[in-house]
Amino acid sequence: AAVAPRVGPLSYVTGHSSGINSAMALSGAITVESALRFAWQCGKSMDQDCLERPGGLLALVGAGRATAEAIADQSGASLANHNAPDQTVIGGTHESLARAIRVAPEHGGQPVELRVAGAFHTSSFERSDALNRRFIDTLEIAEGFTPIVGNHMGQTIESPEQLRDELRSQYVRPVEWQSVLRTLYGAGVRRFLTLGPGNVMAGLARRYGKGLPNRIQIQRTSQLRS
Repeated sequence: AAVAPRVGPLSYVTGHSSGINSAMALSGAITVESALRFAWQCGKSMDQDCLERPGGLLALVGAGRATAEAIADQSGASLANHNAPDQTVIGGTHESLARAIRVAPEHGGQPVELRVAGAFHTSSFERSDALNRRFIDTLEIAEGFTPIVGNHMGQTIESPEQLRDELRSQYVRPVEWQSVLRTLYGAGVRRFLTLGPGNVMAGLARRYGKGLPNRIQIQRTSQLRS
């Protein structure tokens, strides 16, 4: 709500993982209050899954998608995020990630453990996914919102039902961030505004834009005039 008046008209919005909540509110698809309630619902249900199915995430730096999938198959983990051509994240039980750490160097990947409470975007969250669907089915979504680019396939979402489909399996499917950036660039987007702390999203966009014919401009919303 505080950011919307400062950014002006937007062509598309998106968000990585739970960042989709902010994207939905900024797009006008749902109210800020609904976004907060949805975040609370997801957090509550996933907290229980984290307790019942302990696990985590492992970034594989220098590993492309095929390499990461080979490491995941060998260790019993699953693909969780495809963030950059040379950065993929896998998720699984602590035991499967320990195996992945051992085998990753054989495949040329550098494993980096992420400080998270569970194996997000994997089948570990099927129970909470089912609980979240009940909330999603009753979520009031407006028509005519700014198009959202979804995490699942990088698809453009322009209707309430398309958005519900995206949300229904949000935390059991991998985040295909490379597909998201590909869709935005293919649609002619050259200026990216990043919202929130840190520089991770800006860094991923810069890495995607390297070598492309048209330069990508990245700006923090904190740099915008009030």
